[in-house]
Amino acid sequence: AASLMPQADLDRLADELSKSQAEFSVVRKQLISARDVVEAREREREAAQALADSRASELQAALKQLADRQRQLDEAETKLAATGTRQRQAEADALAKAAETAERLKKSEEQLSRLKSQLSQVKAEVDAKEKERQGLLQRGAAGDKGK
Repeated sequence: AASLMPQADLDRLADELSKSQAEFSVVRKQLISARDVVEAREREREAAQALADSRASELQAALKQLADRQRQLDEAETKLAATGTRQRQAEADALAKAAETAERLKKSEEQLSRLKSQLSQVKAEVDAKEKERQGLLQRGAAGDKGK
């Protein structure tokens, strides 16, 4: 078959075949390069996804810690408020007792004052009776002397 075709046609076909092989080689290299780029991007995407997953886990852990700390703060605040309420109640109770004691003391002082006044009246009455008795005794003694 080669001898049936003129040499020029064979050379032209050989050139076309050589060009086609060169183009094929370039396209093949471009495809391989493109595949390498796609694979590299896929690896980068997987690495980025792994990093994002890791960061998401860290963020979840940090959020959980934050929620735990907030709960602890809320509990401490509740305890503090309860302690403050108990303390204020104790102070109010102490003030009420002090006021009650002061009222009793005031009543006792008033009663003591009344008793002192009554005692003074009784002393005055006793003194008056004693003077009267002394007067009667002196008169009686003077009357006895006069007899």
